[in-house]
Amino acid sequence: MKAIVIHPGTQYSHRLVSQLNRVGYLQKFITGIAFTANDSFLRWLPDFVKAKLSNRVLDESISPDQLQRIPIPELMAWIHMMMGGDVETEMHRRNKAFQNRIELKMLSSAQCVIGFDTSSWIVAERLKGMKPYILDQSIAHPREKEIVYKELRNRYPDWSVDMVPKSETAIAEEEGEYTLSSKIVVASTFTKKSLLKQGVPSDKVVVNPYGVSKDFFRPRQESNGRSKIRFLYLGLLGARKGLPFLLEVWREAKLYDVAELWVAGPANDFAISAVRDIRGVFYKGRVPFKDVPELLDACDCLVFPSFFEGFGQVILEAMAAGLPVITTTATAGPDVIEDARDGFIFEPGDTKTLSEIMKRLANDKQLCCEMGRLAIEKVRAFSWDSYGDRWKVIMDREN
Repeated sequence: MKAIVIHPGTQYSHRLVSQLNRVGYLQKFITGIAFTANDSFLRWLPDFVKAKLSNRVLDESISPDQLQRIPIPELMAWIHMMMGGDVETEMHRRNKAFQNRIELKMLSSAQCVIGFDTSSWIVAERLKGMKPYILDQSIAHPREKEIVYKELRNRYPDWSVDMVPKSETAIAEEEGEYTLSSKIVVASTFTKKSLLKQGVPSDKVVVNPYGVSKDFFRPRQESNGRSKIRFLYLGLLGARKGLPFLLEVWREAKLYDVAELWVAGPANDFAISAVRDIRGVFYKGRVPFKDVPELLDACDCLVFPSFFEGFGQVILEAMAAGLPVITTTATAGPDVIEDARDGFIFEPGDTKTLSEIMKRLANDKQLCCEMGRLAIEKVRAFSWDSYGDRWKVIMDREN
């Protein structure tokens, strides 16, 4: 079965495209801004620009005739956001404009179309009854997300700027994607459960965890006599990811004599100032993806206390780098971690449990190292090729 994949931006769509091509199931990738590996345009760009576009360069196996670009919606979204436009609004506008530029004849030769949540409701409606439409759902149900956001806005009002309520229209569009799809592929049990809570039929949803790049499997470097355990938070500095909650726990636990907390990721001015005011916490800025393995290698344990995810790719990346991961049931943690063996899993917002876990590891570096070694062995099963093989099975069943 040959498929056309449509996605206006990035996320991990390039991984799916590469894997479908590997198993012989890719016809074309329709996206916003992307380049084939040997695109001559890339040769003329300065290195810093190439670095920013690195997640838009496709696998060498993808040929130019398999890529179709529709760049204007993405470019306009960038311009509007640089001028102060709201991210949620601009992404919705981009996704709508992108789909409106995809003519039905572009999709006519495909045996199957794969779209992504929030960006394929128009295409799904056009395809209705014509051919299989598979939805790749990257995060849990938006109505469940709004429930969590309401709780977080009450709990952390100073952090509410990044938790803008989604419009009823946008939620209805996403629910339309669920209704029109023949299958919904999710990356975690948490995401599946959120869909089932909102009435999506169980037999329509398939869990297919992501993979991790071989680049993250690197020999662990010695800590150079460093006595303190180094915890790492890596991701957007916001309430949904659990940062203000983690900072509360850090203050209460008073671990700064035996541990450090490194924080890295994109942030607004408020988040940066909030982090920098706390003893033992060090903000490392926004780290380019190519530098993430080096950052992980400099730390001992990842703390990912998210309240709401679709997966949490950094969990696999940290495990591959030899770090035990402390995360919540609202992530892919329960799918990839054996609690108290190669990591720890706790309920979102459970201050007491997270404090106890961090104190335990901060005072037992040997335990931290041993759990890290077990994490490496566990995560070897989560390869991108395995992810692609499971996709092949899913599509074979839809044929």
